[in-house]
Amino acid sequence: MKIQNGNGNGEDGSDLAIETGAERSVHGELSDEAARVWKLEGFGDLPLTMSVPVVGRHLGVSKSTAYNMCKAGTIRARHFGSRMSVTRHELFRLLHGPDSPTTTA
Repeated sequence: MKIQNGNGNGEDGSDLAIETGAERSVHGELSDEAARVWKLEGFGDLPLTMSVPVVGRHLGVSKSTAYNMCKAGTIRARHFGSRMSVTRHELFRLLHGPDSPTTTA
C-alpha cells in the first residue's frame, strides 16, 4: 500500500491518497483517458464486487435482463455457491468498452 499526500512525497498527513496494489495495477492497465474517466465517474468508490441486480441498476436494465446477460456471457460474473458477483472493473468494461481492464480474480 502506498500512502502519499497531494504533492506525492507523503511527508505530512494532509490530503492523503491511499493506493492499493490492485488499484495501481488497474490504473497501469488503463490508458490515460480511461484512468481519468475511472476517477471522474467514481468507480474507485464502488465496492470491489456487486450483485447482478445492482450491476443491472447501474446499466439501467432489469434484474432478469442482467441475469440473462450473465448467462449469455455479456456480463462476466463469478459464482460463489448460488451467489453471482460482478467486479467493478467488469462494470467499467461494460460501460466504457475495450479500453478497460479485464478481471481474472
